[in-house]
Amino acid sequence: MERTKLSASDLRMRLRIRLAVAPRHLFHALWKPNTPADQRDDTRRDLVEFITQGWDSLDIEATPTHDNTRHTVPPASPIEQGR
Repeated sequence: MERTKLSASDLRMRLRIRLAVAPRHLFHALWKPNTPADQRDDTRRDLVEFITQGWDSLDIEATPTHDNTRHTVPPASPIEQGR
């Protein structure tokens, strides 16, 4: 079987889509405070199975798709250093 290359941004998009179309009763069972633990575990397992359905054929790349240098801390200005 041929595997499809998938970047991190593509993976995030696929995850958003799967979460948007996931059956709401699964979320409600997880959010209810009185749901028994074993039922919550089964529901969580069903939700993960639904979300990851068909992902066996994907090959996820670990390389980022954008430059992270914008998120670095800028050097302190001479005014701030003199404090």
